[in-house]
Amino acid sequence: MSIFTPWHDGSLNSQLARLTKWKATFFGHISGSPSFLTRASDGSFFASSYPVTIDRENPTGAVTRLSSKGEHLSSFGYIFVNSFLRIPTGIKTIGNRLILVDYQLGQLLEYTFEGELKQIFEGLQGPMGITQAPNGDLCIAEMRGARISCYSLASLGLTP
Repeated sequence: MSIFTPWHDGSLNSQLARLTKWKATFFGHISGSPSFLTRASDGSFFASSYPVTIDRENPTGAVTRLSSKGEHLSSFGYIFVNSFLRIPTGIKTIGNRLILVDYQLGQLLEYTFEGELKQIFEGLQGPMGITQAPNGDLCIAEMRGARISCYSLASLGLTP
């Protein structure tokens, strides 16, 4: 059995590491410091990340997509001038959609796997992690709000 985890080596860049019982193997390049990781139904991985040194006035985060073997497939976020991402934290796939929460902006964002922004939901207080409850609701840990908020997919316009 092996698991994949973001690995930061102290430089400005990171890698995805495959950990098995006996060794760690390092894969695809991830810009910045990886924060969260999720796996898509096709076996690829998405990692949210932000710069190691955060510009408090205008931080710019990113998302990297890696193949099931850890090869870099695509990135979006701070490689663009008008990035909608600042400090992306929690990340989750639902079908062929990528759901992110951004700590600084207090937003839940829906993207296509190709990085096209579809929807923005406002009003979260320092969202960190995101998961899907057994009933299908999205639950978000809000650090600054000191709460866990759950929303039905329908209330977010994310019906499957």
